[in-house]
Amino acid sequence: MNPEVKALLEKGKALYQQGVDIGEKAKSEERDMTAEEREKVEKMFKDALAMKSKAEAMTKADEEKNELESFYNSDRIITPFESDKPAAKSGEDMATKAIVDYMRHSDDMSMISPESRKTLTRLSAPDGGFWVSNEMESQIRSAKDNFLYMREICDVMTVGAGTHGIPVGDLDATAYWVGDNVEITESDPTTPAGQLTLVPHDCGALLNVPNSLLRDASFDLNGYIIRRLARALAAAEEETYISGNGVAKPLGLLNAGLTGHDITTGTSDTIETVDLGDLDGQFTAAYRTNLTWLMPRYVRNQIKLLKTEDGGDGTGRFIWEPDFTLGQPDRLLGYPVRETEYGFTASGSTSDGDALLILGDFRQGYAIADRVGISVRALTEVKASYNQTQFIAMMAVDGTVIDTNAFIRLNRT
Repeated sequence: MNPEVKALLEKGKALYQQGVDIGEKAKSEERDMTAEEREKVEKMFKDALAMKSKAEAMTKADEEKNELESFYNSDRIITPFESDKPAAKSGEDMATKAIVDYMRHSDDMSMISPESRKTLTRLSAPDGGFWVSNEMESQIRSAKDNFLYMREICDVMTVGAGTHGIPVGDLDATAYWVGDNVEITESDPTTPAGQLTLVPHDCGALLNVPNSLLRDASFDLNGYIIRRLARALAAAEEETYISGNGVAKPLGLLNAGLTGHDITTGTSDTIETVDLGDLDGQFTAAYRTNLTWLMPRYVRNQIKLLKTEDGGDGTGRFIWEPDFTLGQPDRLLGYPVRETEYGFTASGSTSDGDALLILGDFRQGYAIADRVGISVRALTEVKASYNQTQFIAMMAVDGTVIDTNAFIRLNRT
């Protein structure tokens, strides 16, 4: 870990703990915090969170820098001066190099090397363009998944072509106490077994790349394409898992008939501590062991300022629990928090019945069927008059709620 990042995290954690200690001290003395103490604790809390955010941003910047250094220091770098670089070592390297050659020199085919011409012939698609190497496809898939919280917390199944069934119904085994020479009673399911059918739906992302960019020797073509296509696919996927209508796309959580729990403040989207403290008690113990909060940013920012009411309204400790371990989510009332930019109604435009957040056991309650592979194709003729190459990435996924008892949505009233 970067020493500066480590020091920042340690400082933030210490500052946060100091604030907690001040509140605990007042509680042990059976008194409310003074106005001065409350102001001091609030500042410590905000400063600690700011330090964590800065550390995460620095870590991300370091990772991107290392990725670029690795790319430009390897023999895989592709620059306008191809003859100055070592030859590609694999078929996938040759595939990427061939497409780049074509994008740079399509106006003068004599500039394209014989090796690239052979590779382009092999990559040609029946309806035009070229299939991009498997390596780029796997990199897009990996980058896409890094943007998705729903994939991280839900039950994801990798499937092939066609449909995938998930059994439902009363199929539980029954246990009996028996003595010697006593046959275990046989019982049939009282409810016929059925199944939910998941059918991966196609979703595509399109990116037009100006060929003129390739003249810049410092331009990372692979990284540019991978990041943009991955983010586009991730946004479409995350949003539909939350608010999809199930028509030629997954059925999202907000359209699956989840149990609703209204906030206590009348006709408002202002959440109070009591609204959150009541939610986990609505679940049986089997679900409570793996609950996770899912909420949009504006709700997250509001909840981070909420306190317990140990000594009266707004006088207790903050209920938000920042985690100063990089990569680990903050916690709220003991359960991890995941933030999303998609699916929920934006701040300021909510109306009665709109969901503000969801609490649930996503692993037990939501299933994702992911068809193997992402296909990527470079179309060189579609935007030829604009001097652009069009990249299209296609994936196929489906998703649905498989257990409504695993979720509760907090609604505006």
